[in-house]
Formats: sequence, structure tokens, C-alpha cells
Amino acid sequence: MEFILSEDSMVVPTQPDYQNLALEVYSRCRPKDVDAGPFTCASAISLANPAPKSIAFRLVPEKGSPLQDGRSLHLAISKSLDQRWVSAAWSDGDGSLQVSMSYCLKYRGRSLPRPIGEVRNEIWATTKHIIDNHQARWKLILVNTEPMDTDDIEGTLSFPL
Repeated sequence: MEFILSEDSMVVPTQPDYQNLALEVYSRCRPKDVDAGPFTCASAISLANPAPKSIAFRLVPEKGSPLQDGRSLHLAISKSLDQRWVSAAWSDGDGSLQVSMSYCLKYRGRSLPRPIGEVRNEIWATTKHIIDNHQARWKLILVNTEPMDTDDIEGTLSFPL
């Protein structure tokens, strides 16, 4: 409420507050066509970062880091606290590509959970789709929000690269 209303003064949000609001609203908009694929809409991104107040000029060595060659695709995976959902988010290094999806592992009232291998295969298929649609030499950086058990590690290592 403080963003739009104050009892004793005029509310004037800052530019970053407006930007965060716009990004949040845009990220919640979905296409009208429900049959459209997951890549027809994406999370909002900023096309440019604000200009820095000062630029530090310095000489850099000609040879860069080997991590800077090609493009990096970051894949973050997280399970919900109740272990019913797995969320995956993909992003490249500069944020121009952003996709997030959630997968249900167990529906309420059903006794049999969905196999984690099936979800892992869907995540890998989405990863392959992203890599195949953007011609570049990719590095895949995988992170998980919780310790990985043996099944997760073996499943991750079995992804065909």
C-alpha cells in the first residue's frame, strides 16, 4: 500500500520501484493462446543496465578467461518444501534469454508420485531446445538449491551432451 498511498504525504516511487513493478506485471502476463508452447512468452528482462556514474579505464591482458568463450546457459533447479513441485529456470549470461517452468511431482490425493526421471527428461528436453535454437558454443552451468542425492547426480551425469 505504501507504493500508492500515504495518509500524510504525496507518494512518489523511485524509478527502480516503477521498473520492478513493470517487470513483475509483465512476467505475470501469459499469451491468450493456451496451446502455445512455453517459449512464446518469457519473463520480462531489462534491455539495458543503467549507465554507470563513472567508467574505470584500465588495461586488461589480451587473453581472457576460458569461461568467457562461447555462451553460458545457467540452469537452476529447486524442489518445493513439501517435495511436490520441481521448478527449473534457464538464463544466459546477460539475461536476454530467460525461461522458467514448474513440474508437479505428486498431486494431492494421489498415492503414486511422478517419477523424478520423467521430470529430469523434460528439463533436459527444454535445455536441448534452448541450445538447439540459439546457435552458439554453450557451457551448461547447473545449480540445485538443496544437496543432490545419488539418484539426482547419476541422472544429471547421464544427460547426453
